[in-house]
Amino acid sequence: MISIIAHGDADGVCSAAIALTHFIEKGYTSEELNLYFSQPYTLCEVLNEVPNAELLVILDVSVNKKSVDKIINMYINGKFGNVVVIDHHESSLRFRCLFDGLIETNLSASQLTSMYFRVPSKLADYGAIADKFLLVQKQSEDYEQVELLRESLSYDTTDFDFKRSIAFALIYKKPSEIPELVRRANESVKHKNEILKIVEANVVHCHGFVFIDAREVEVSGVASSVAGTLSTKYRLPVFLLFRNKDTTVLCARAIREIDINLNEVVKTVGVGGGHKCAASCRVKDEMTVEKIIDTLDKAINKKVVV
Repeated sequence: MISIIAHGDADGVCSAAIALTHFIEKGYTSEELNLYFSQPYTLCEVLNEVPNAELLVILDVSVNKKSVDKIINMYINGKFGNVVVIDHHESSLRFRCLFDGLIETNLSASQLTSMYFRVPSKLADYGAIADKFLLVQKQSEDYEQVELLRESLSYDTTDFDFKRSIAFALIYKKPSEIPELVRRANESVKHKNEILKIVEANVVHCHGFVFIDAREVEVSGVASSVAGTLSTKYRLPVFLLFRNKDTTVLCARAIREIDINLNEVVKTVGVGGGHKCAASCRVKDEMTVEKIIDTLDKAINKKVVV
């Protein structure tokens, strides 16, 4: 039995599909391959759901001391025969010597997964394009395929059965060849455009960044896309505060030309992380909107950079 935990974005799903390809080629059946999805801040909870397995593979999910300690304890107690971690988040680098796998920040998780399992795949390019490690023309077929995948995954971010089915389907088909994926992508684009109009009414221009309190708007699933669109429009870092079930989340996006490390900035207001230009966190319970803005202002104007 193999258990895989992957991030639920396009890079994570592509990484999962590449890993699944490897194990299917090795003779494993789909019934022997358990696939779960997680955010970095929910990893410990997801680990509790995973059954005993000969191998645990973690893909595109950054690890921290708490989750690493849990993984090691589970391994020592015999829950997993071995553990492989493949990730490209800066916060995981300090743990790169503890597990089998690849932890590097200069490639997408899908590219690293392709390298580790020695599975050449177009999916490695798709994941890299989705996470902007590989830049292509917007008119190219690869870009269009990636946009379909990204939009379909944002339609309902908590529909893990759909993500699981897509990871298996991508082994054999392009995104455009999966009807339900295309349907969800089209619906997601319509929803995102509607949300953009509502969210822009709540824009607050701060000193060197834009803050949006969208807790009263249903933006879960499109938050990252909305924040990215507005960052491109305003040419400033954008911080979008929203509710995801019972959790308050801050999503941050910035264009590459801005000299700021969002991975570090978001950690000043909550638990999370990400990359230089894209990060998110679960906001600390005691943080008010005023305190969040003040904390972000101090972090940004101290130049939290790479």
